Amino acid sequence: MMDRLKRFLNASAEVFAMLLVLAGGIAYIAMTGLTLTFVINELRLDTYIGIGTGVEIVMLIFLLVWVPALALRATRSSSKRR
Repeated sequence: MMDRLKRFLNASAEVFAMLLVLAGGIAYIAMTGLTLTFVINELRLDTYIGIGTGVEIVMLIFLLVWVPALALRATRSSSKRR
């Protein structure tokens, strides 16, 4: 009986972790898409690029380069430990 309960709790924890990772991925895609949309609109429509546009460009570079690099690094280091 306890083994069945342990298996159920382990499976529930894995499903919860998967849903959490999925929600994080969706949030990442949404943030990147919105930031990209704002930057493209600012660059196409404005002749003057202000501090806000510069911050958005830096945020876009961070989202497009560093977040995936850090995610890949984290998954590689955790797979090497096994």
